Amino acid sequence: MLWDGARQEVRRARAKEDSHDYRYLPEPDLPPPVLEKEWISAQRELLPELPDAKRARFVESYALSDYDVEVLTSDAALADYFEGVALAHGDAKTAGNWVMGELRAALNAKQSDPAHFRVRPADLARLLDMVRDGMVSNTAAKRVFALMIETGDQPEQIAQAEGLLQVSDESQLLGWIDEAIVRHAAEWERLRAGERKLTGVLVGAVMKLSGGRADPKRVNQLLAARANPS
Repeated sequence: MLWDGARQEVRRARAKEDSHDYRYLPEPDLPPPVLEKEWISAQRELLPELPDAKRARFVESYALSDYDVEVLTSDAALADYFEGVALAHGDAKTAGNWVMGELRAALNAKQSDPAHFRVRPADLARLLDMVRDGMVSNTAAKRVFALMIETGDQPEQIAQAEGLLQVSDESQLLGWIDEAIVRHAAEWERLRAGERKLTGVLVGAVMKLSGGRADPKRVNQLLAARANPS
């Protein structure tokens, strides 16, 4: 028999004419096995979740795309890691993006596997919680994640020590905004004249000045209020 990976099926390679081609002889002292249905059912329950069933469950339970499911279930340990993050964090899409992106890149760089990776699913979930709660920006979170891999420390501890906690204090944000306006005076005037697309330029400048610590949502609000004081 041959396994056809493209079709996901077993195909016959060649056939023998009869049992004697295999030098097969029945053993009269060995009766044919008879397996009870209850025993077969019990053994079936002991089987791990098979790939097709796992893929179907991921689509139904986590509302992921076919591509995401295919990547996340390509390895049993990776699928288990993803589920640990998704269940702890609560947002399967975000968890999937990080596992497929940052995590897999780190695994490749470290020549490691998910089952023995230094950052456990609960630790990554906590980092994603911090992004969701506005404690760190997504950019800062990537820096925190890299340091978690190196040190094994918790994300809150690293963010605090590295000064990566997101700043929402209005007075500090306004200071960065004022500096960004001075450095990008032409873009600022065009923004005030109605070119809303230039908001991103000013927000980016503030984020650069703050080292990625400024709360981008609050920066957007303050820029809008400054550009349209009425």
